[in-house]
Amino acid sequence: MRVPCRIAARYWADGCDPTALPVPVARRARVSDLGPVDPGHAREAAWLTRWRLRPDGDAWTTHSSRLVPVLTADGTPAMFNLAHETEEARGAALLVALDGHGAARVLRRERRALLLERAAGQRDLVRAVRAGDDDDATRTLCAVADTLHARTDRVLERLAASDLVPLETWFGQLFAQADGLGPLHRAGADLARRLLDERRTPVILHGDLHHGNVLDFGERGWLAIDPKGFSATPSSTCATCCATRRTSVRSFPDGWRGSSRSSWGPRGSRRDGCGTG
Repeated sequence: MRVPCRIAARYWADGCDPTALPVPVARRARVSDLGPVDPGHAREAAWLTRWRLRPDGDAWTTHSSRLVPVLTADGTPAMFNLAHETEEARGAALLVALDGHGAARVLRRERRALLLERAAGQRDLVRAVRAGDDDDATRTLCAVADTLHARTDRVLERLAASDLVPLETWFGQLFAQADGLGPLHRAGADLARRLLDERRTPVILHGDLHHGNVLDFGERGWLAIDPKGFSATPSSTCATCCATRRTSVRSFPDGWRGSSRSSWGPRGSRRDGCGTG
């Protein structure tokens, strides 16, 4: 049976969210103004129709969201993101507050739907590391992190307290259960406790700042995507920066060197030079 996506429009008229379309409707909605619709993605199609977006490449699904390269009504390349998890929605709020500084610019946001500018550059940090340019890639990560941290005051003016999760809260389960998990977890909990007790002014944290989450946006330079929305001391960022590093580097800026940043890195990072002076 063919049911056009005016079904979704009717839900909008009633003040409902198309992401909440009942399952039977989602199964029937096979055709939209965009053409044939996979029955499993009727909600996505409803958003694209409402925002007048056209698919512009293969969509993919992660554990937390649905991502679709699109073109806007005026032909601008963009990326549509439909969040499945609260974590993604929190990250979207942080992107809005950052207003394009150090991160992809938000073109539109409503409920769990997000429209972002699309990365148009050809450079790739993951590819750079594999080609042996790990030092430059690491400096790029640090520069993006510093830009994000520098926006802390502006961001806090625009965000509700619930839009950022203190890293202390994020580590709560580890602190509570470390003794029952084993000596490695206990050591990790003790180290995290010591570092979180440092008396330093907290900043906004991306929360997942690695080589795959910093993209080339052409004239806008390197920008972060997919933040998680945390707050903690700046040194906490070192852990994810080091997590995907493959070679020995001593290229962290002076402000990134020292015991705190080194300690936040993974176990092997001290041996390979991450965060050391």
